[in-house]
Amino acid sequence: LHACTVLFNDSCLVFAGISGAGKSTLAAALIRRGGSLIADDISVIDFSGDRPAVRPAFPYIKIWEDSLVHLGLSSAGLEPVRGELKKYYLPVEQFSQGYTAIDHVFILSGHNKPEVEIKPLQGVDKFRALKKHTYLFRGIPKTGLEQNHFMLANQLAGLVPLSTLIRPNGEFNTYKLIHALEEFLNQQHHG
Repeated sequence: LHACTVLFNDSCLVFAGISGAGKSTLAAALIRRGGSLIADDISVIDFSGDRPAVRPAFPYIKIWEDSLVHLGLSSAGLEPVRGELKKYYLPVEQFSQGYTAIDHVFILSGHNKPEVEIKPLQGVDKFRALKKHTYLFRGIPKTGLEQNHFMLANQLAGLVPLSTLIRPNGEFNTYKLIHALEEFLNQQHHG
């Protein structure tokens, strides 16, 4: 999936979204609040265990300079991702190296309302969201793996809860996002 994965409050949370949706910024904010990184930008899903899990990637986050500023961090001394881009590799000490079973997938998006909303998806909407956020999905038909991808996306949709995490357009407030996530996860665990 085109997604970041973080272990936060004992839950493996996958944050999918289009480029610029805020996946890495939210992951970095969750790590600063005690979470551990599992994967940044691309999350490889493994189906070999009892539950779908994310394979650990690398202990860094690719993050834009404005996101570093938002998080109160400096780009000084960080390696640029490429050329003149204001995007950097942020090393992460809190890194989880085991395969981690997924507790929830969130699709990041925006809307014209002032509040953060989390809306659970059901049925075919879950499948469509996973298909849309498969990394380099348009290239799959050239590989002959369409049927395999369909089966795996369908399996993941059936086994893992999936919700949209919608923030106000033009505003990226990690405090509000994390607060909404914590409330939602508490309701899930106790409801």
